Amino acid sequence: MGPLDSEVFAEFRRNPAYTTALEHVSEEHGREYLRLLSAEGRAGRNIGEAAKNDTVGGPVTIRLDSGLAISPTTLRYLKVADDVEKLFGCLDGADVIEIGVGYGGQCRILDSLFNIKSYTLVDLKPVLNLAEEFLSYFPLRCTLRFLTMNELLHQPYDFALSNYAFTELSREFQQVYLTKAVTNSRSGYITYNDIAPPAFRTLSCDELCQRLGASTIPERPLTHPRNCIIVWGTAT
Repeated sequence: MGPLDSEVFAEFRRNPAYTTALEHVSEEHGREYLRLLSAEGRAGRNIGEAAKNDTVGGPVTIRLDSGLAISPTTLRYLKVADDVEKLFGCLDGADVIEIGVGYGGQCRILDSLFNIKSYTLVDLKPVLNLAEEFLSYFPLRCTLRFLTMNELLHQPYDFALSNYAFTELSREFQQVYLTKAVTNSRSGYITYNDIAPPAFRTLSCDELCQRLGASTIPERPLTHPRNCIIVWGTAT
């Protein structure tokens, strides 16, 4: 899909060619993410703001008791944001990097909740083009950077984030990200899944925890038997 293909973009989030990889969170899991949100957290108080994500891309939505229509994927992004606040506090003023960015939905959610300084989105060029198009529909407060792996500089970040993507890469690619960004990040949150083919020689959860000085917490709800969340560092 090209960025100027307006008809496809208008409903890309329900296109079968896209939903096989993303935007396939079930209604059951979506409602469980909603249940798990902290009532006192920013995410739990700002569901209506988060639902603005779903005005772009034509996603399938569910209707909450309040009458609000929201996609289960947006509820997952909210749950991640809620976890981040509980574990690391406020991201105001932080330099954030996300590896594997989907269509930019997590970025937009975090920007709506925190006064982030900069947000670096790293992925393949076509994915970055999609995310840039999506995010152009919203007035964001942070400075955005769209970079491929090879365009990344060696620099520190306050917070690193990856929803599944990092742990699906081959070891060779993971090593580049670790060297350039992840091990230079003061804190981080990686949803770990173990679905990569054996030929990828993907770093195990134990190996990543050792490299990062990290620990694990359960993924809730659990979306794959061996999933967990890897966290490290201190409050930003």
